[in-house]
Amino acid sequence: MRDTAIALRVLDLEAMYPGAAITANQRSNAGPDLVCWNCASIASGHKVKETWVWEFKAAGQSNAAAVQSLESGMADAANDPLNKNQVVKAGPAFPSPNVGVVPNAPNEIVTVYSDPTPQPEGEWRRALYGGRQRAAGASQRPSPTKGKRGP
Repeated sequence: MRDTAIALRVLDLEAMYPGAAITANQRSNAGPDLVCWNCASIASGHKVKETWVWEFKAAGQSNAAAVQSLESGMADAANDPLNKNQVVKAGPAFPSPNVGVVPNAPNEIVTVYSDPTPQPEGEWRRALYGGRQRAAGASQRPSPTKGKRGP
């Protein structure tokens, strides 16, 4: 489910920031889960030079583990040649949830959303995901890009 959640957010980033340079780590727990190397630049009309990083955790997983994973992923992104000496920050919350079918388990649906827990100004919001079984015989697939777009 994690790989589907990350793929859904890649689609969101591509829709919100056309031409964005995005790296997704869908198969490994090492390194950042999702990085956009130039989303901040695109969003700001090329005035802000930041690299954004997101961490994905299943709903109910430890917040402490998520923070540690995000910090590690941000350090990895800062040392990556794609970073080009930009400031590395936790990516902003996405404006809306996204829903998609798990490709290898078509009876499972994943919903990915930003952590709804109130955060102090400037604090990161982890991406959470959860799954559920789709009703037997259901044939309608949710749109992977449904929802409001924006920074």
